[in-house]
Amino acid sequence: MARLDFGSMAAVREAAASGRSAAARLNLFEDAEFDWIVRRAAATAGGYSLSGPLASVESGTATLVANGGMVVGSAWTPEAAYRIRTVGRTQIVERVDPSRWPACDGTFKVGAALPSGATARDSSAAAPDDGSEIDLLVVYTPHGRRKVGGHRTMLAEIDHEVAWANEALAASGAAHRARLVGAAEVDYRQPDDTRALAHLAIQGDGHMDEVHALRDRLAADAVVLKTAWIGGAYGLLFPDNPRSVASFGATDVGGKPSAIAHVLGHVMGAHHDRESYSGNLPFPYSHGYELPDVRF
Repeated sequence: MARLDFGSMAAVREAAASGRSAAARLNLFEDAEFDWIVRRAAATAGGYSLSGPLASVESGTATLVANGGMVVGSAWTPEAAYRIRTVGRTQIVERVDPSRWPACDGTFKVGAALPSGATARDSSAAAPDDGSEIDLLVVYTPHGRRKVGGHRTMLAEIDHEVAWANEALAASGAAHRARLVGAAEVDYRQPDDTRALAHLAIQGDGHMDEVHALRDRLAADAVVLKTAWIGGAYGLLFPDNPRSVASFGATDVGGKPSAIAHVLGHVMGAHHDRESYSGNLPFPYSHGYELPDVRF
């Protein structure tokens, strides 16, 4: 169990939001205390997120989301990873082993998934922009909501994963940032497997068809389904995947903080590392990088 100083977090937020780096102290365990440099603060639907590197820790990073009295977060160092979550009114810190997280199922071709009468649209209502901001719609199943402990926890988990994605993009020197434009539960009670992705992306199959209207109304660039399935995406990796369907992905709930970032990587055209996939679609450089013994 842990105790969080919400007053200090609010002061750190104010400093980071004004463009200044703010210093904070993360006392996770007796042998895990870190100086945290908070460089980014962002508003969420129910609160705010804080993220930045751990001082004097190579590649170390931490992200926290505060939604009311609920806090969800994570910290990562080359030696260990930590998860912060709220159960009732209790804040819990856990040491986790990222290498034991299940691997993503990867990317799929659309054609084989098209049921009779269903369509794959080639149009999108997304507003034109310079492409640096990814407007993201996240939907989740009743199974996923129950697994994490309710709507409030689910929304905090989503905010955390979006903040984690933006921290990773910033640390990588990428120009892109993700912006959550909507989060909603869908009445989907089918098995949590590869069919969930097809049912999400394909319009007119009788499953989650309302998501397409919501996507158009919010002008979302990408849609991610949070469920109990480990996940995957259609992405732009296969030339015959229609672009609108290629922007759909799915991932599990209550697991790794990089889940949404990982799926967005597939949506934007990245395979896993070359050991997992040696092909060159759509380009020879369309691969991710895997840290030894760590699954993100």
